[in-house]
Amino acid sequence: MDQSKKFQLNYLREEEHLLMPTRVSILVTQQLYDIFFQYCITREKEELLLSFIKLMETHIKNKDRTPFSFPIADLAAFEEGAEELRLLSWYDRQVQIFAVEIEGEYTEQDHEDVLSLLSTIMTCRWNKEKRELYVFPSDVLV
Repeated sequence: MDQSKKFQLNYLREEEHLLMPTRVSILVTQQLYDIFFQYCITREKEELLLSFIKLMETHIKNKDRTPFSFPIADLAAFEEGAEELRLLSWYDRQVQIFAVEIEGEYTEQDHEDVLSLLSTIMTCRWNKEKRELYVFPSDVLV
């Protein structure tokens, strides 16, 4: 990383997330789809479910070394679905949310370099859709 690139983390908020257990397979995501499908009584809920499953599958396929989590508030549409996840050993944790700001003009590679540096000093995951950095407590296993 170019040493002249300066960046800062701006604290946005704290969210309660459900974290996926560290050892989960694609097969489990298919089982989750079957479980959650019973809560999809509208097209909107089905689209939310498909988005959730896609994010989880991508995380697993990429063999990402960070936890996969999802805001509990965003799972509210599934009603008891969050409880179903807890029965499958998912667990609640507070996640700190930050914006990453790089000084001046920067490239996508500069952004990747900053995220790479941050991942060496803390357990974090970049949420591309929201453009936010999820920072996990130091005791979260990856």
